[in-house]
Amino acid sequence: MKDNILVTGSAGFIGFHVCRDLINKGFNVIGLDNINNYYDIELKHARLNLLNKTSQKKTGGEFKFFKCNLEDKDKLALIFKENKFKKVVNLAAQAGVRYSIDKPEKYISSNLVGFGNLLEQCKRHEIAHLLYASSSSVYGGNTKVPFSEDDSVDWQVLKPLILSQIMQHYMSNEKVVEAVSDKELPEVNAEDKEIADQIEELLETRVRPSVAGHGGDIVFHNYSNGVVELEMRGACSGCPSSMATLKMGVENMLKHYIPEVLEVREVA
Repeated sequence: MKDNILVTGSAGFIGFHVCRDLINKGFNVIGLDNINNYYDIELKHARLNLLNKTSQKKTGGEFKFFKCNLEDKDKLALIFKENKFKKVVNLAAQAGVRYSIDKPEKYISSNLVGFGNLLEQCKRHEIAHLLYASSSSVYGGNTKVPFSEDDSVDWQVLKPLILSQIMQHYMSNEKVVEAVSDKELPEVNAEDKEIADQIEELLETRVRPSVAGHGGDIVFHNYSNGVVELEMRGACSGCPSSMATLKMGVENMLKHYIPEVLEVREVA
């Protein structure tokens, strides 16, 4: 008898590929996703249709889908009870860096409360193995590309530095949250929004901390048709040769992690 595996966030980019790989390897996959409109809903449904087609192959496993929020404790409990999972892969989370500033309650509800409900069901049904996808943000300002699972994520090393920065900001009496103008955060085309968010997260976690240490900054403006538009500020804009080197480094990193990126352009 084939094992039943639950994959949350199954309509997302990573979730889709994990589901398809598991189905092709003969596992029965139960996908769960709330199909919210943060990313293109049509794209999510297209992925689910592909998973249904994949499951129709004689050599593969089956695929079944439930539309559900992890915050819905009762529905989640029923799904666990009826499907007898052996393993759980949790890829469900509210995405987006900018969106978290405007709607922090969405993140608390999905990424904390929802995840807590999932953990409770795993404990109640004695799930043998829970795989929880972390974020590349755990590597902090690591400038080595590509990142490795062997890179240090030691909180004891980072903790004094982070607390020091927090205390400095607290003592300065500056605002904790400062509004950002629409000019700095332009609208992104709907079909490119998912890629744009991946770009922003890489810039926020990999590039800006390092650049800020040298008195500069990089601001994301837009992504469309494979082209990323960035603005160099501060020390970044003062030296043409160093700016060209930085642009090349950022472009190589983005191309490595996001194959859809073809070019990085500087804008004012």
